[in-house]
Amino acid sequence: MARRSLLGWLSGGAALASLPAALVACGGGGGGGGGGLPLPIGQGQGPATPPATPDTPGNPPDAPISDAERLDTLRDVTRKGFELRTGRTRLAFVEALAAYMATLPAYRETGVDTETLTAWGHFRDGRVHLVSANRNMAAPGAVPVSADAARHDAAFAAAAAPIELPSTENARVFHAFGLNLDRQQTVAVLGRMLTDGGYLLRDGTRGDARISTLREVSGDGFFYINTHGGASARVSDRDDAAPEMYSLQSSTQVSEVLEAMPDFKDDLDHWRLTYYTADIFELEGYGEGDPVKQTRYGITAKFVHRYWSFPAHSIVFINACSSARTSERRWSGTFMDACHAKGAAVYLGWNETVSTAGADTAPRYFVDRLLGANKELRESPEQRPFAWDLVMQDMKKKGLTIDPETRAELLAKPRAGQPATHVLAPTIRRLQVSEYADELTLFGGFGSVPGEVEIDSTVRTVKSWAHDRIVCDLPRTGAGSGGGVFVRVGRRRSNVRQLTVWKIPLTTQWVHQIYPALKVDGNGLLRLRADVGPHRELPGEVPRTPEVHAIGTRDSTFHQVASGSQPKDANCSISWSGTQDFPGIPENGAPEPAAVIMCHLKIDTRNHDAWLGLALGLRDPKTSGLNESDCGHADKVVAPFGLLDGTEDFARPDMPEAGTPYAIPALALKLGSGFESPAHTHHDDELTLHIGACTPQWPPLPDAAV
Repeated sequence: MARRSLLGWLSGGAALASLPAALVACGGGGGGGGGGLPLPIGQGQGPATPPATPDTPGNPPDAPISDAERLDTLRDVTRKGFELRTGRTRLAFVEALAAYMATLPAYRETGVDTETLTAWGHFRDGRVHLVSANRNMAAPGAVPVSADAARHDAAFAAAAAPIELPSTENARVFHAFGLNLDRQQTVAVLGRMLTDGGYLLRDGTRGDARISTLREVSGDGFFYINTHGGASARVSDRDDAAPEMYSLQSSTQVSEVLEAMPDFKDDLDHWRLTYYTADIFELEGYGEGDPVKQTRYGITAKFVHRYWSFPAHSIVFINACSSARTSERRWSGTFMDACHAKGAAVYLGWNETVSTAGADTAPRYFVDRLLGANKELRESPEQRPFAWDLVMQDMKKKGLTIDPETRAELLAKPRAGQPATHVLAPTIRRLQVSEYADELTLFGGFGSVPGEVEIDSTVRTVKSWAHDRIVCDLPRTGAGSGGGVFVRVGRRRSNVRQLTVWKIPLTTQWVHQIYPALKVDGNGLLRLRADVGPHRELPGEVPRTPEVHAIGTRDSTFHQVASGSQPKDANCSISWSGTQDFPGIPENGAPEPAAVIMCHLKIDTRNHDAWLGLALGLRDPKTSGLNESDCGHADKVVAPFGLLDGTEDFARPDMPEAGTPYAIPALALKLGSGFESPAHTHHDDELTLHIGACTPQWPPLPDAAV
């Protein structure tokens, strides 16, 4: 509704008092760190000098406007807003206030943006004034979780883009409502989570969204502001290319001092700044529903183009009413486009008016899940960091992208043509050991900029680094051969995954069935390593418990000794002697070994059923070190493990491309809750095989984030 329509409506006798219901205002918190002098507004303050009417001689629509006249007008509008605060809906309030603004000579055009619940006025010199009443600052309550929310599309993860981290560890979290609001805790919570997550927090954690600070926004990997947002019509007669004025309120109060400063004059005259009147929810006014409290400067898309810049893979969260209402240019499309143009990789905001319930809960949950902070609506077990696209899917599933009071929706808008998604901390999904290559592969999301890998508090050599996997060296024994594994990119740390190690003692006795004095005794140590902890592919899901395979390490070994002699008849006897070693897997590039012990472990990590595959390999039985002398005839002895509990299929864990698994004899085991391997004895005709009990080192931690 433009000014002429409003004047006609007034002359037709419409009564302001007849507009319905109670007014609730927009916003969220206290007194503002402004760099200027406050406008004298509020209850108990008398009206400003009555303004001249639009027809007053000497005030044509294009007449110059002085700072004094403008400040008097702003004071008068805030006073009138206080008078109109009760007995009206928010829409009725801004319509009534816009009608009043239409009577003031300082404005040449006024109107209402009904979608953002904002009254606006264009001063005679083209500067813009907005008055919003679009956020309900009711006390936040429990946010309901939608039981009927759409099921998460698991295929989304399969097609996920490469994961990147913000290229800097700088972060800003602002709110423009001041210091004193008791419920304005979100910026403090976000600040703690980001600091704990390795980010360097810049100015702004205490409501310091001053213009001087906002002009310095540069190089922030994560940027967040909680404030008012509203729109004005385009100032079309000044500039055909002028944008629709979507604006965010700052903490800086309008004052005579700042109005006289050249930088403020230039920003105001070029629509980088607006005048923005709204309730800032001072503590003393909380609960009174004051719709208009203070006039401050607002920032626009032109301000972003002039002053802001974001590094690669940065995340920008504008927690303001209609901050992602981009279906028409007069709303926030130009502001979002400006943030993208200045480097933001993804922009988050609301498509409608947002209440405290949505504005407080959604950003906390979002940042928590991107960091793996596990402070907000905690999962059990705790959760590793996830990229924003999967977190938004999780929030949608739980009803957290919808404001429970206004039904506004939180939207994430990535920059066009960008191939990546983003996470605030590196994240490990699972580990995979290659005993053949002495390597450990980490799967997850790490970004493309290399950092460090630590195993059991030792820094490892990174052999390759990609956004979704890292390969590092893995010592065979000693420090760094097992234990807690994590990634560090600068100051940002991932979740910890445990590389579990088993050392299983093995003893055997193989007895000749006809000549029981002949026997082969064996003993050895089987060492295996694997990641057997649960993991999530998607945030919020029940952790997965996959089947895990491991093979014996190079230092696994088995040693046999043949002994005994027994008369065969009256003239001769048969005897066994000699030794045979069966080492673990051979060195890379070494000739094919003459003997080897094959040791494989397969674990169903859901129910802890396990199969220990065992077999002895000789390239040529004639090379065995176990000897038989049978009445003067020499021969070789082999003492295999036999079929044990039957054959089982095993796969090399580091070679999934190897195709069909192969079958070897195996023992069936039931592991303990901490993946303890029990003592187990197997008997068959010739063989008695015993494995000792084994409590593994570094089993999965029950409180690990997965």
